[in-house]
Amino acid sequence: HLLPSNKNNNDSSTKHFSKYRLFQSHATNANYLKDKHIWQGLPHSLLICDVYLPNKSNDNNPHSNNTLYHQLNAWNTHCNHNDNNDDIISYPLLNNCNKPYFEIIKRIIHPGPILRIKQMYTLPQIVATHTQHKYVFIWNTSTQHDREQINNSDPNTPELILKGHKKDAVHALDFSHMDYGVASGSKDNRICIWNICDYQTVLS
Repeated sequence: HLLPSNKNNNDSSTKHFSKYRLFQSHATNANYLKDKHIWQGLPHSLLICDVYLPNKSNDNNPHSNNTLYHQLNAWNTHCNHNDNNDDIISYPLLNNCNKPYFEIIKRIIHPGPILRIKQMYTLPQIVATHTQHKYVFIWNTSTQHDREQINNSDPNTPELILKGHKKDAVHALDFSHMDYGVASGSKDNRICIWNICDYQTVLS
């Protein structure tokens, strides 16, 4: 999800760039040991990134949206095949003087590999995630703690856990454009809809 950031660029070094917020998953080989109730291995994580794009861009420019998404896909492959994760704090998207680039500003340890990420339209700091589970997780990325990638780490605690599916929620995931509605599809062939407006104080 690549959307304009609400923060202004006051740094003179980035004044010719527009800043966007990107939510990205980082999958590893970590697995949950049910008998011991612990995660083993380098943890899965939700990465909150700032992406900086040059302000001047057109279809004939190498910084056009098509090229950008190819570069982001390349980074996605790099990210998900790098278990160490130490060398992806800042990664140039193009190798020239006005190159787009991104910075990872926060890592949220996630309970399982992220299959879907969806940003809330009315509160852009809120995201929902699917994993290999029947629950839907709701995260306030502004208040969640940044975590180091350390083996056998317990995951962050989401602000909300939405229950209702009988099987893994691995299909459609979306927020309402107008209110606090969340919709999710799963392997149980059901679509669950929740209204989380009662939790505005937790989410805002």
